[in-house]
Amino acid sequence: MKRILPIAVPLVVIVFATVAAYLLIGNPRAANPRRPTAYATTPIDTPTRDPLLKAEARLAHSLAPAPLDGLRFVAMPPGGRTGYAFQIAVHALGAPAKAVLVVTPADGSRPQRHRFNVPRQEETAFFRVVDALLPRLGRGDAAPANGTPAALERIGGGQSRTWTTTLPDADWAIVNGAIRDLIARHGDGAPLPPDPAWRG
Repeated sequence: MKRILPIAVPLVVIVFATVAAYLLIGNPRAANPRRPTAYATTPIDTPTRDPLLKAEARLAHSLAPAPLDGLRFVAMPPGGRTGYAFQIAVHALGAPAKAVLVVTPADGSRPQRHRFNVPRQEETAFFRVVDALLPRLGRGDAAPANGTPAALERIGGGQSRTWTTTLPDADWAIVNGAIRDLIARHGDGAPLPPDPAWRG
């Protein structure tokens, strides 16, 4: 026992010091917490106990009923800032797509609804871009946890697919840009924050 003790004590000290150093400076998640991107086959407004997803679902509830073919998107900037919910619904008979941007003010006042139409040709081009890039959103990469929580739902063919992340996220840049461009071009003055992460 006396022979083991002089060896065991230094080993315990080394192990303890290594663990402490890892927790303090060597753990990248502690220094830069990240929220992983996620994919699900459930609607964006599915009830959940997750506080973050619950807030995103609440924003989605401000939209009209989910379309049979279309897209829903929500962005919830941190710090109690204004929230944004967007929906575009494809018209079955080829008429212009119906879109709406719902802006939920940070002061808790009544949400503002901005409805507008999107010409068939531009709606088709929009979904061509979005649908081609959606597989990239579910790769499981991580986005900064201190960004803007966002969720996107693509509805079509009798199914619903939902992705969540925090913006800015490089994989979402083109899709997010396409949504913002559509609102800027046809939203008839709908308020759109200049920050791509939707922070006003």
